[in-house]
Formats: sequence, structure tokens, C-alpha cells
Amino acid sequence: MPPWRQWFLGRDGIRAFFGWAWTFGKYGGFRLVPTAANRQPGFAMYSRGRKGPEWRAHSIHLLTLQDESIAALTIFVGPQLFAAFGLPAVPPTQDGAAPSRLGRDRGTR
Repeated sequence: MPPWRQWFLGRDGIRAFFGWAWTFGKYGGFRLVPTAANRQPGFAMYSRGRKGPEWRAHSIHLLTLQDESIAALTIFVGPQLFAAFGLPAVPPTQDGAAPSRLGRDRGTR
């Protein structure tokens, strides 16, 4: 996967991006599962298609915190990293519910 160099500045820019990305036509929803790496909080994102009930690994998001704010968000798109976080590519769900807390923190001990 080639890197995507994108920068969004300020709350309005970031809000506009996620408003577009999370309602993009091929997705039927997103669910987040807390995780961490390199002492940074983050979350694993699962998505599902518009026509299917199955949640699938989408991306890992890491937050860089500064004072009491998010200074940066680094996103690794693709399911290949989920195993390293102890997360399944297709999480167990109950009646189409969101994935629950799964996996383990990486690099936080």
C-alpha cells in the first residue's frame, strides 16, 4: 500500500474529512475498539458493507496527545496489522452488534 500524505488542519478540516469518509458510499457503518501502541492511545476500526452484516478489519488509528488535545492522528489502513494487536480480522459479534473490546494493548506496559 503506498502511503497517503494528507494533512487536515483544525477541527473544521478534520470534521469535514470524517464527515465525508465515514459516509462514503460503499460502507454501511464503522465501529471502534480501543487499543494502544508505543504508549499512544488508539483504536482499531471495523467496517461493514452496505449489504452485509459482517464487520471486517479496516484500519488502526493512533493518537498523539499534547496537553489535553489530539495533536496528530496516524492511520494505518488495512487488516494486516490487526493480528499484531491481538485483534481478529472478523470479530465475533452478537446479532449484528458492534465488536466489543478485543485484543491487547501493544507497547503500553
